[in-house]
Amino acid sequence: MNKIISHELSKFGKVDIALHKESAIFYDLLEEKGIINYLKNLDHLGFISKSHPGNNHKRWDYVMLQLYILHKLKDEVFRTGLSSGHRIDGRHEVSGLVILQIAVFFSNIGHLKGTLSSEVGFLDFLERNNYAKSDFLSNISDSQDWMDFTNNIINNKDYYKIKYIIALNFFKEPQHKPSH
Repeated sequence: MNKIISHELSKFGKVDIALHKESAIFYDLLEEKGIINYLKNLDHLGFISKSHPGNNHKRWDYVMLQLYILHKLKDEVFRTGLSSGHRIDGRHEVSGLVILQIAVFFSNIGHLKGTLSSEVGFLDFLERNNYAKSDFLSNISDSQDWMDFTNNIINNKDYYKIKYIIALNFFKEPQHKPSH
């Protein structure tokens, strides 16, 4: 299953990006849950975007730019390894391109409105409210590896990675867990 997504990028024009297999499925899930539309309306730089007209881009512009760069790297004459297969969980073989497309989506879906300033506030809220923190992390806590990852971000106040915990929480919600 492949999917072509198109977007108009300033200074690039219209770009068409091919999503393949798992990245197309992930995109469809994000679209169904309203996340793609959310990214299309989210200011890329949060409140900073209001300070200068040249900073006024949406998060979706940034996502599409990242996907466009991957697309160009894959199609160029030098070997990037993006077509080579990688085993996931010992079962699925997925191309490097698909892995990176999913990583682009995943690394952007966890941003809150206001981006970093809101995410810093969210981490501070979790640190002051143990019940809210426990509730928020309840979907992640079923995996020790993910809890170690999460605790490392929280304990080190790694504000730039809070978006990953938010994205992981979305992905690990019971209605999003893949069925076996």
